[in-house]
Amino acid sequence: MDRVALKRQVDSQVVMKTRPYAIAICGLCLSLVLSFGLAMTAAVPDEYNFSQKMNSFSDIIQGVLDSAQNMIVRMARSVLSATMVIMAAVYAPMVVLGVLLYATRFNKYRGRDLIFGALLLAFFSEFVLPSLLA
Repeated sequence: MDRVALKRQVDSQVVMKTRPYAIAICGLCLSLVLSFGLAMTAAVPDEYNFSQKMNSFSDIIQGVLDSAQNMIVRMARSVLSATMVIMAAVYAPMVVLGVLLYATRFNKYRGRDLIFGALLLAFFSEFVLPSLLA
């Protein structure tokens, strides 16, 4: 088999592997749009005119966007707090290892770099990240 035929075969296998995911995502989007449409028609009686229905639909969309924004903010805060805990747990062993490497002259430059990196981690985990969470 030449290279072009082999590349086409590999490309077709990649497309076949990713196609079910794309179909599932399209189906999910379609179901979300249909559920919003059904919610809009169920929430608004028939005697309202078109502009009131559209206002109700925009209120529903605005509510969904607000809840998504709140979820993203809460997730970002939890990621930042987890990062802060991990950084605090990592910079102390880095300093110890860096001092050991530097003092024994086993690897002087690596030890210096570990100490410098630990100081940067300590600065960010103790001063910068808490100010972002406040």
